[in-house]
Amino acid sequence: MGFSDLDPVEQDMGLRCEDMGPDELVTYIKTFQEAYGRHLAVDGMIERSVFKGMKRIYGDKTAGLIVKWVFYKYKGLYQGDVVTFTKFAKGRKWWVDQMHQEMQAAQRKDDVKTASRVGVGTKRLSDL
Repeated sequence: MGFSDLDPVEQDMGLRCEDMGPDELVTYIKTFQEAYGRHLAVDGMIERSVFKGMKRIYGDKTAGLIVKWVFYKYKGLYQGDVVTFTKFAKGRKWWVDQMHQEMQAAQRKDDVKTASRVGVGTKRLSDL
């Protein structure tokens, strides 16, 4: 499964991470962690405000993609610690920026691989 493919949680929710609002991102993280036997306490207001702020900083689509990247690459753990909602808070912007940069680098690398497979002078269906 590649990063751009729907993951099982997105399939269950019927929504891609980049299209999720703050409420859905909270549900996404809680559902993902529960799949690994990790239970997160959810207050509701705090978690939603974290993602509202994240969407203001990174944009609606990118914020969701960053969240997905963390769970795609690190499976809900980062350096042995469980990734919770507060990991994405404004006070941890340096970490979110790092995750954003990792995601962008991986996407560029994937784009180069795709372009080399398509070949020179060949158009993709999306280019038409």
